[in-house]
Amino acid sequence: MSKMDDLTRRDFLKAAMAAGVLLTIPAPLQRAFAATGVKQPINDMMIARLAEKTITDPVTFIFCADLHIPFDDRGVFKTIIKRANELAVSFVLFGGDCVQVGNSANFNILVNLLKKFNMPVISAIGNHDTSFSDYKDEKEWTSRFGSSHFKFDAGPVRVIALDNAAFDMREEDYVFLEESLKTDLRKFVVMHRPTDYLIPEYTTPLNDKPGRFRKLVENGKVTAVLMGHEHHYGNYMVNGVRYIVSGGAGGKLNTNTINNFHHFMIIKAGKDTFDYQVEKI
Repeated sequence: MSKMDDLTRRDFLKAAMAAGVLLTIPAPLQRAFAATGVKQPINDMMIARLAEKTITDPVTFIFCADLHIPFDDRGVFKTIIKRANELAVSFVLFGGDCVQVGNSANFNILVNLLKKFNMPVISAIGNHDTSFSDYKDEKEWTSRFGSSHFKFDAGPVRVIALDNAAFDMREEDYVFLEESLKTDLRKFVVMHRPTDYLIPEYTTPLNDKPGRFRKLVENGKVTAVLMGHEHHYGNYMVNGVRYIVSGGAGGKLNTNTINNFHHFMIIKAGKDTFDYQVEKI
C-alpha cells in the first residue's frame, strides 16, 4: 500500500511483535521451501502445471493483488482460496505484494497458503515483496519465484508479467514487453504499480512520463493491464486499453480512494470473449 512505503523493516517487526503475529512455521516447511532449497522456481513450476492442463476457449482465471501476508485483514485471502477452489478456475494470478515484507519468514507463511489452491497460482512482484527498505533488493523473491518478468500462454490468452516494484521499469522489462506482445493471442499485462496517467490519487505510481509503456500496450493491442498497489478497486479505459486496479486481497484498505473494499476479480477471456466481474468479500 502506498502509504506504507516509508516504513522500515524495523517498523514492521515492531508492529508484528505488538500484534502477536507468528513469524515462524514448522521446520519441515522451512526445509522444503527454504530460499536456497527450491529446486525449481515456484512460478516456473506453476506455469509448467498450467501447460499440462487442457484449456478451452474461453479461459477463466482469478486476479487479485496486495495479500500482505501475514497481515491478512479479517481472513480475506483465506476466502479467496476457498472461492477459487469452488469456482475451479484454470489459474490464479497475483499482482504483487503477496507478503508484507520480503523476508524468509513471511514467504514461508505465503508458500504454506499457496498449497491450499487446487490450481496453479502465479505471482508478479510488488514493492513489499522486496526487502522493503530497498525496493531493488529482490533476492528473496527471485530465489523462490524466479525471474521478476516472465510470460505464459493459457489457451487463448497470453499473460505478460513485468517488474515495477521500484517505481520505474528497467530497460530489460521494456524490451521483454515489446517482444512478448508479438502474438495473436489475447494479451494481458500484469504488474504491481498502476501507471501515473490514471488518477491523481495514486501517490506512488509507475513513472511513465515519456509515455513508453502506454504506447507499447496501445500499439500491442493489450486487452487489459492488471495491477494492484492501491488498496481499492479501480477500472479505467484509456485509448482502447482497459486498466484494472484490484488491490483488495487482504491488505488494509485505502482511505483516500473510492471503491475501497476487499475483493478479487473473476476474468473470462478468449478469442472473442473478454468479461470480468468483481466479487466483494
